[in-house]
Amino acid sequence: MQTETGYDCQRNVNDLYDGFRKALFNEMDKYLIWPDGNARRFRLKRPYWNDDLTGQWVTITKLETAFLKSNGIMRTRRKLRQEFVVARKIFDKLLQKIYRDYNRCLLSRIEEVIRIVRENLGGILKHWAPGKTKKSNQS
Repeated sequence: MQTETGYDCQRNVNDLYDGFRKALFNEMDKYLIWPDGNARRFRLKRPYWNDDLTGQWVTITKLETAFLKSNGIMRTRRKLRQEFVVARKIFDKLLQKIYRDYNRCLLSRIEEVIRIVRENLGGILKHWAPGKTKKSNQS
């Protein structure tokens, strides 16, 4: 009897948890946009990664695979290699530009926060800082 009650209790807990999990994921699917796994993988370590870079990366990988798998005529192989090199240079330039823009934006946000903190902190420190105090003329 005790094991059946324990089993029923655990089954109820599991059913409740499954219902909660399904409801949670349904709500998340309504409001969140799930990126594809490839973009998510790059965004974990590179917050500046965007869809343009993902598109260029996919192009580069396709060209590289075509170049590495080509076993035909040397002229075709050279052409595939040249296409890959050009696409890689375009990707590298785009990556550097987006990285610079990201860092520039990040620095401007940090400077803005520092400016706001200094302004607010300056007003607070005037009241707390030691300095000349007014002496009363009570003698």
